[in-house]
Amino acid sequence: MDGVRPSSLPVPVALPKSTNNISTKWDPWPDGKFQLVFNWQEIGESKKLQTHWAEQVHGGDRKGDELAEVWEKGKWATRVCLSVFVCDNGHCGCVTCPKIDPAQLNAQKSALCECQASLVYQACGVWSILWMWSGGICFQNEGSHRHAQPPPIHATKEEEEHFATLVKQNPKSGPLELLMGIPTFQGPGESVGDISDIYMNADRVSKKQQKIKHDTKGLANGDAFIVDFADFKPCTLHFWFLKPLALLPFSHSKCLSWFCNWSMTIGSTPLLMV
Repeated sequence: MDGVRPSSLPVPVALPKSTNNISTKWDPWPDGKFQLVFNWQEIGESKKLQTHWAEQVHGGDRKGDELAEVWEKGKWATRVCLSVFVCDNGHCGCVTCPKIDPAQLNAQKSALCECQASLVYQACGVWSILWMWSGGICFQNEGSHRHAQPPPIHATKEEEEHFATLVKQNPKSGPLELLMGIPTFQGPGESVGDISDIYMNADRVSKKQQKIKHDTKGLANGDAFIVDFADFKPCTLHFWFLKPLALLPFSHSKCLSWFCNWSMTIGSTPLLMV
C-alpha cells in the first residue's frame, strides 16, 4: 500500500466526547482492529504512541483542526506497516526490519541475509489513523499483522528509565559489564539486555551510558543551577549577596556574563559583586 486516501478511510467508531473514555496503557505492538483515545499525559508517557512496527507515516487532510474540541474534527495522519524480511534458510530464521525510505527498501529486497541466503519480503498493509485534537489522540488500528515481529528499534519510556537507573547505580561498570550482568558476590546480576533487546548491542549501550553520564555530570557542575535559575521570577528577589565570581559553579561563560549583568541592575539599586 503506497498510501491511504481520504476516500478509503473507514467510518470512525462513535465514542463519547470525553478524554476519560476507553483509555488504557499503550501497547507498542498494536494489532487487530480497535480504536482507543489517549490523553496528552498518556501520549507523553508512550513517546507519542511509538510502535515497534516498521511504519511509514503519511499526512492527513488539511481541513482538520488540532485544537478541535472533539476528536472527530481533529487533524488526522496515517501509519502504514512495512512488514518484515524473513530469511528463507530454515536453519537461520532471521527477521530483518525493512528500511523506511522507498529507495532503500527496494535495494533491500535484492540483498542477502547474513547467512548468504535470500531475504523474502512479506507484505503487510496494516495501517492506523491518528486523529489529533485538543484532548489528545484517537488511535484507530485497521487489520492484523500476519508476519513476525521485527527486532525492536526503540526503547519505551519505562525501559529508558530502567536503563538510566541501572547505569547510575553502577557508575564504575563498563558497557560489557552492563550487558553481561552487574558483578555481585553471587555472580552476574541484572543485565541491561534483560530490559530490552535493543540493549543487546555493546556499542548502543556505550553511547547511551556516556550520554547519561554526561547529562548527570553537567547537572552536578552547575547546569542544574542554571536550569533552576531560568524558572526564577525576579519580582520575588529582594537581595543577593554573592561570593567571589571564581567560586560560582558555572560551565557556560555566556550564562555567567548574562547573570552578572542582570544581577547588577535589579530594581533601581545596583548590586555590588564582592
